[in-house]
Amino acid sequence: MKLSLLFFFGILTSQCHSQSGKLLTKEIILLEGSQAWPQISRYNKLTDDYLYLDDLNFYAVTYQSDSNIVSGLVVEPKRDGKFPLVVFNRGGNRDWAKLDLMTVIAATSKVAHSGYLIFASNYRENDEYGGAEIDDVLNLINISNDFEKVDTNRIGMIGWSRGAMMTFLSLKKSKRITTGIMINGAPDLFKVIERRPALDESVFMKYIPDYSTNRENALIERSPYFWPEQLNKTSSIYLISGRQDRFVDYHQSVRMAQKLDSIGYNYKLSLFDTDHSFRGKKEELNRSIIKWLDNKLKYSSSMRVAITIDDVPNSKLFDADKNSRLLNKLDSISVPVAIFINEGLIFKGDTIAHKELLESWISKDFVTCGNHTFGHSRYSESSFEDFTKDIRKGLLLSDSIAEIYNKDVSYFRFPYNDLGKDSLQHMAIKSYLKQNNFITVPFTIESSDWMFNCVYSHYLNSGDRIRAREIGQLYITETLKLFEFYDSLSTTHYQKHSDQIYLCHDNSINRDYLEQLINELKIRQYQFISLDEAMEDDIYKQDDIYLEKWGISWFYRWVKNPKARKNAMRNEPDLEEIYTLYKTILEEKKD
Repeated sequence: MKLSLLFFFGILTSQCHSQSGKLLTKEIILLEGSQAWPQISRYNKLTDDYLYLDDLNFYAVTYQSDSNIVSGLVVEPKRDGKFPLVVFNRGGNRDWAKLDLMTVIAATSKVAHSGYLIFASNYRENDEYGGAEIDDVLNLINISNDFEKVDTNRIGMIGWSRGAMMTFLSLKKSKRITTGIMINGAPDLFKVIERRPALDESVFMKYIPDYSTNRENALIERSPYFWPEQLNKTSSIYLISGRQDRFVDYHQSVRMAQKLDSIGYNYKLSLFDTDHSFRGKKEELNRSIIKWLDNKLKYSSSMRVAITIDDVPNSKLFDADKNSRLLNKLDSISVPVAIFINEGLIFKGDTIAHKELLESWISKDFVTCGNHTFGHSRYSESSFEDFTKDIRKGLLLSDSIAEIYNKDVSYFRFPYNDLGKDSLQHMAIKSYLKQNNFITVPFTIESSDWMFNCVYSHYLNSGDRIRAREIGQLYITETLKLFEFYDSLSTTHYQKHSDQIYLCHDNSINRDYLEQLINELKIRQYQFISLDEAMEDDIYKQDDIYLEKWGISWFYRWVKNPKARKNAMRNEPDLEEIYTLYKTILEEKKD
């Protein structure tokens, strides 16, 4: 009998957990007659300040989270469309400051009205103050799939007071959240106890499991100040605090900002002259939140990119008529590109056909020309004389062909983006290029397409087209992540969407997938501009202060502090999966 009961309860528990994140009930809330109605109406009509609420739907929901049934609220724009998801994490604990309709209206309705779908949880009854109820927050993302208007590819989170801790914990546990906004948060609970010692017994001891025997670990686990490096590196954080907050010292946010800065994390800090409830500053707060969310979650029409292609022409990518297959695809989608010509490639094989191939590129109106040397030599491993000779030799054919089509070849890109091994090499070549009217072309985004191409070509050559397609899709996915990451660097450091310059190569994977990448970027509202236009952006007028040979993004080259540079680079989305495959293939070729 005992064994049967254990078996029964085991099945029951398993079923409950398998339903975790399932929407159980969804009921529309009518504002008229609700508990919030007296505060938002007069003479039985919405007051002028709340007329915009007519444009929103409000729902009460319950959902499964682990073995618990949790209640929550949803705010949805009435208009048609797909809207980014924003999870709102309330403050308080258990029944203290419990979420209700008026709280959601006050805290989130302006955000929802600007084009966001808000989901908020009341957390489970057995609240552990930053323990297992983190699942209640993350399961809101799962139940949002039952709402047709939500776009779960764009997820933000807002946490107020204790809710800021929940937001930090979410960024630690999930990689799906693009940005988190922490309002009047306390990233260090030890400092909270110093300021308000009564909380140690009235809240922490009361709600945190095993607190009396595990106090220090329990507080550290709930204090992101001690583990910023565990936060999702591709996300971003907006810290907001009131200087007059008597409950949470605003210096908590200042200290957290310093910690985030030390690891190169993408963040912003704003301090307001107000209290914990943002008295007199709520409209300003709403504008600040909406601006941040728009910047991070809504695709901006101001995002622009110039596509640049190195190592042109690749004679291996001929079609039957000896035309470039990559060029044919670019010609069909009318996107401006800049090519960097490696003339040494022309003399490998059928020189006449290769020269015609180069001319087919240069002749296109949408193509800008650049020099990439003759022999693709590495500057740090060359003498100044040999390298400058290679630059001049790289113009033998392209300069005369460009002149036929009223173009010039004044742009120059270093092979391997190697600008020299030390300051002397850097200064010497910089002076030479300036004297000879060359313009060094930087890049901001590079996704190691050459490495993807090696793996992709390996599978194509071995006849494994299914695996090759998987690598092609991985190239798209990872490159889009890098676009998002570098755009976040731009908005963090320059407070704008800078014009990006994407570096890729004339190779097989771009022959087959560059068009798809461009289409994905178009969906994200990127505009495609010429290299001339991109170079007009003020960011490219900065001095390159990086004096080593490694070909890193110019976003890093403009960072003065070497430690900050390394921290920023450390947060870049990694390409470990493709790198491992690439190394494996190289080892197999050696054998």
